[in-house]
Amino acid sequence: MREKLGNRLQFSLNGREEKMTFFEKLIKDFGYNQPIMASEVEYENYDRQAVYRELSRLCAKKLLVRFDTGVYYIPKTTPFGVAHFNPRKVIEKKFIKDADNVFGYYSGSYLQYELGISKLRPATIEI
Repeated sequence: MREKLGNRLQFSLNGREEKMTFFEKLIKDFGYNQPIMASEVEYENYDRQAVYRELSRLCAKKLLVRFDTGVYYIPKTTPFGVAHFNPRKVIEKKFIKDADNVFGYYSGSYLQYELGISKLRPATIEI
């Protein structure tokens, strides 16, 4: 049985109740330092506007960082501070591949560099 309580979901599994907030669901679905596309986020009966409002609230609380328009990530905190977020993950998720499909590829001088044909690392990535 599921009930919606504010921004929490309440699950009843074999008599044991478990509550999951919007933020906990993001951690479960995407993890830390992984790009989160706003269009991929779904939470119970929330429409697009409600999802964007929740994402904005989490950014205001510094639990979520806005990388670009519609792209967010949950920063990973280490004993040395906040871990660096790799922008290449966003490039790969948007233009190269997602969890299941490959729909793009690197080309040009970056492909030559990746294959070891060229030792010069290009300043721009061609996709």
